[in-house]
Order: sequence, then C-alpha cells, then structure tokens
Amino acid sequence: QSKQSGRNRVTVYAPDSTVVFRYQPAAGESVEHCAVVGDFNGWDPRADPMNPQEGGHFWAKVGLIPGTYEYKFVLNGDKWINDPTAGESISDGYWGQNSILHVKG
Repeated sequence: QSKQSGRNRVTVYAPDSTVVFRYQPAAGESVEHCAVVGDFNGWDPRADPMNPQEGGHFWAKVGLIPGTYEYKFVLNGDKWINDPTAGESISDGYWGQNSILHVKG
C-alpha cells in the first residue's frame, strides 16, 4: 500500500486474525506479572504483557497473520516456561521447550 501511494510513506498493518493466550498459575505459585513472548514479537517480554484477571489468571489478545509460531510465557520477568496447555512443543535449544501455535487464515 505504501509503494502504491508514493515515496517516503509508512503504512500500518493490523492482522485480521487474533489469538488469545491464557495462563493459569499452579496452586501456590506466586505470579505478579506474565507476558507472552515468541518469534512473532522478537522474544521481547515487554511487547505483549498479559492482563491479570480475578482468580489469578492472565490473558492477552495478540494480532497474528496466518503461520506457525514458537512461544513461551515469562513469569515475573525472569522465569521462561512453555505453555502447559499447548498441544505441541519443540526443543528451544537450551534444555527447554517452546510451545507451538498454528494460526490458520
């Protein structure tokens, strides 16, 4: 769209599809902050913070284009874990696992 409009332009793109991520801490686990990180946001824990909800769980809605993504949750800024509810995972190369997400178009 920017190329068609002329030179020196920037166009913002918002994906049509969104994904809702959810995390429920285990009983007795103290989680104050949670973020979803993955190859869709450069593994940046500040990019997609999850919203705390009553009952102690967290959620975030993220716009993603169709594709396959690897992701994790970051708890309290320093504990990186895979999604315990994800049906599929792959080695992260550091003795851990990344969760796999398939977004269909």
